[in-house]
Amino acid sequence: MTILKKISLAVLSILLIIDINLIVFAISVNETILNPEFVEYELEKFHAYAKIKEITFRNFEKNGVFVKIINESITEEWIKTRSRNLIYNFFSYLKSEDDRINLSVSTSEVKRNIHDNIRKDVTNPVYADYMENELRNFPDEVDLSAYLENDIKGTLNDLQRAVNYFYLVFYLLIAIAVVIPILGIIITRNLKSVIRFIGNSAFMGGLISYGTGILTIDMLSRKFQIGEMPGTIPDDIVRGILGDIFEPVKIYGLILLLSGAILMILSFFINNKRNN
Repeated sequence: MTILKKISLAVLSILLIIDINLIVFAISVNETILNPEFVEYELEKFHAYAKIKEITFRNFEKNGVFVKIINESITEEWIKTRSRNLIYNFFSYLKSEDDRINLSVSTSEVKRNIHDNIRKDVTNPVYADYMENELRNFPDEVDLSAYLENDIKGTLNDLQRAVNYFYLVFYLLIAIAVVIPILGIIITRNLKSVIRFIGNSAFMGGLISYGTGILTIDMLSRKFQIGEMPGTIPDDIVRGILGDIFEPVKIYGLILLLSGAILMILSFFINNKRNN
């Protein structure tokens, strides 16, 4: 193989390593931050629905009959179901699957529960009639998007455009990952060199991805432990979420690392009759 071909192959290898790492990070983002199932899993994992209910009623009068009825009527299961709908509708909008964001919340189940609890807990018939009359005036569905300010709506539009650009770049990176090995084949016309070239790129790309995942989680954990990243969310929850976000980076990095090693070993068992 000539010096020029070796230099060209080295340049292509560097580009492929960079491209592989960017693809790994893009896939990880798609499977975590942009995945409603991941968000739902994290909420379930850290018992968020119970915490949402607790925070909602924390500042209310503990012994008030009305608050007691509302607290008993709004169950964790209802919060979970409604949250799931909102999460999936939100991501459908971000990914341009829907033209407008749908943040409607059905209150029919809660209204039925309140009605039953009024009959059970309110002994004063006048007060019970008053509460039921107020309940009838409450809509069966609430559209939370109607309460969004224009600035928030503008931010959501910007997020939608950013997600569209993200997927455009993602597909471009995949196309580049296909083109670069083809260029390597054209340059070398040598099966042994091509397999070693792809294997080396995959190995190095996987090593960088796996190392980045490990080091990032370790670095963030250390910062939380020494209090450099203050916030209202408990540190253990933030560390857990970040660890889950970077977990795919580690997994795909390890897969690439092993695949690259196998290809490089395989290249030693290939004999080419033609050398370029």
